[in-house]
Amino acid sequence: MEAAISEVNRLDLLQPIRKLNEHQKTILKILEKYRRLGSGQLYKEYKKIDSNPVGDRAYRKYMKNMLKLGIVKSEGNGRWRRYELVI
Repeated sequence: MEAAISEVNRLDLLQPIRKLNEHQKTILKILEKYRRLGSGQLYKEYKKIDSNPVGDRAYRKYMKNMLKLGIVKSEGNGRWRRYELVI
């Protein structure tokens, strides 16, 4: 019974990840590695990895979406914002 409940909880956590596009999944992988990064550093890491990165405006839109889905949380504002992986 506990195994079934654990599996259901795991699937509930994975549901929002399925909604992400490839750019957001790349950002998620970076946050899995570092767990917590400032917005600027996260964007720099993303641009290093992705062969066709989006601009900073689209990046901010993606981050807002990931916040809304509950995948990441943030603290601070503007250039001092830091993102942390929740899942």
